[in-house]
Amino acid sequence: MININEVKQYAEFLAKKWQSGAILAPDQFNLVIPNVVNNIIKRYYGLAEQYAPGMPMPSISAEETQLVRDYLSSLKTPVKLAVNDQGMAVLPTDYLHKSVATYTYSVTKKVNQVLQNAEGDNCDDCDDDGVNPTQQGTLVKNETIDIPKPIKFKSDEQFDWDVASSLHKPTKEYPLARMVAGGIEFAPKDLGEVNLIYFAYPPRPVWGYTTAGGFNTYNAATSTNINLPQMCAEEVVMATLQRLGISIREPMLINWADKQRQQGI
Repeated sequence: MININEVKQYAEFLAKKWQSGAILAPDQFNLVIPNVVNNIIKRYYGLAEQYAPGMPMPSISAEETQLVRDYLSSLKTPVKLAVNDQGMAVLPTDYLHKSVATYTYSVTKKVNQVLQNAEGDNCDDCDDDGVNPTQQGTLVKNETIDIPKPIKFKSDEQFDWDVASSLHKPTKEYPLARMVAGGIEFAPKDLGEVNLIYFAYPPRPVWGYTTAGGFNTYNAATSTNINLPQMCAEEVVMATLQRLGISIREPMLINWADKQRQQGI
């Protein structure tokens, strides 16, 4: 979690260093900072602008490196989705992107259980496990094993093709899904419940304050910090400075902040 007051103070300190006099009013800062955070999240999840034919992955994307996984870990949220009889499930209201979905597939297997001698420790012929080789027997019983099966997400065309196919028809052991407006459609339809891990929209960051004598004073009680790991703090500041520079039309500040961000500084 990044303290929003530290971001504002550091951004203003660097802006003063460039003699821009760029001290954002609280309302301006609170307008800029949510967009800064959203753009950083979008960049680490994967920019759509970087996708191209023959290049299915952008230069940076979620789950591809440990660093990016760490950056986005605070946004990951597990949830159980109820699947109705039409195979539809409603997405959480704070849903941003999918990470992984699984279905708990139950398998019943027959297990042979060795019967122990009733005499137990008093059995002279029993081995260390209490089993009498001369009276050993087995009991066949059913045992249920739950296996989490990954759910593959398909395009609309591939989903419809597989559902209609006799060879690739989805089953509970190999379920499929596709994104639809406001939810997810699953096949087969009778899954009942699935497990979803998704990236949630972060709470909107707010720099809370009180005003007295013409001065604005930070108020932690009415503030909302930035839901990203502390290691992202510098990037948040650099991106804020870039927006700050645009706001006050300081090309020098814009170029410096953008260069620092591109170099990962």
